[in-house]
Amino acid sequence: MGKISKNDILYLFEELWPAMRYAESHKVNCLDKIIPIQNYFTKYGSVEHDKLLSGLCSLDGIGIPIGTGLIWSAHRTLRVPFDKYTLTHSINKKLIRTNNVLNNYVIFSKQIKEHCDSNKFTIEDFVREAAEELDGSEFLMSPK
Repeated sequence: MGKISKNDILYLFEELWPAMRYAESHKVNCLDKIIPIQNYFTKYGSVEHDKLLSGLCSLDGIGIPIGTGLIWSAHRTLRVPFDKYTLTHSINKKLIRTNNVLNNYVIFSKQIKEHCDSNKFTIEDFVREAAEELDGSEFLMSPK
């Protein structure tokens, strides 16, 4: 894929992360910034996802969780949207060791994808499982 559309952003916030705190305002912010977001995808989207994440995070109101969500939206079988549930679940399962996603995004995504492939489920299934299992938990880590 490599490109991101308005529909990808809508799916991210309306289908995958509708319960995310401030999901509606994040959705509106991303839709308002769709041109610079698409520009970063054009520049880095096919192969340089660590640089793409850094670029997206330079945009006002887009941090690591939203940036990784946007990348996942365009690469659903390859990359991981790291919200606090997915990150904590990944650490709890010992798939990754740290919450330093910004410097390890591609590596962490590969490790989680391998886990998903070996267990015959999708990255989206993994994200939904994380949210379900950790709902109400007091001990959630945020990506940095």
